[in-house]
Amino acid sequence: MRPSRGAAGAVVAAVLVLAVAGCSRSATTDDPGTPLALVSGDGDGFDMAAELTGPVTVDAQGCVRLGGLLALWPEGTGWDREADRLRLPGGAVVARGESVAGGGGEVPGSIARAALADGQPLDRCDWVGTVAMFNPGSDVVAATP
Repeated sequence: MRPSRGAAGAVVAAVLVLAVAGCSRSATTDDPGTPLALVSGDGDGFDMAAELTGPVTVDAQGCVRLGGLLALWPEGTGWDREADRLRLPGGAVVARGESVAGGGGEVPGSIARAALADGQPLDRCDWVGTVAMFNPGSDVVAATP
């Protein structure tokens, strides 16, 4: 299942506003061996209207995805190395193949990369094509199938 699509023009404009706004841009992941892209900022004035939903996957490069798309997750999301699962900002833990849902949209990879929080060595992830980007501060939750 692919994430839902939002209005492309509004999404691109919103991402550009976020990138230029100079929001807080620091984040880390629990496991540097499993790249988890985090979107910068706290969500002030930034809200894509689509709902992203799909299964958590990890590609051959070890990058965490939403379905088949590379994903930018809200700050507070982490990879639990011990459990080999995604830890959501609210504390829920989601296994590979289980679905999540939250506000966001799909954006071009070049624009999504500009919205990354600082300190993320994600050069091995594929930024070509479309990326699923959760809104900063989005309440991403485990979704029922």
